[in-house]
Amino acid sequence: MSAVVNILKQQNQLLSAQVEEMATQVDNLKQSLVTALNKLAEHEPEFVKKFLVPDAVEPDTSAMTPAN
Repeated sequence: MSAVVNILKQQNQLLSAQVEEMATQVDNLKQSLVTALNKLAEHEPEFVKKFLVPDAVEPDTSAMTPAN
């Protein structure tokens, strides 16, 4: 039983390391996207504004309409 526990502990450590690596990669990707968006904003500020603040979407109220 202790061998199984040790194997599971090792797997847990490996998975934790993978999660940390992926989180770092996501942070790096986020920073790259922010940098690209800032560069794009210099040339296309209206596009970037729309991208950051999309138009409000009207809620679907069809389900609230009573059926006759």
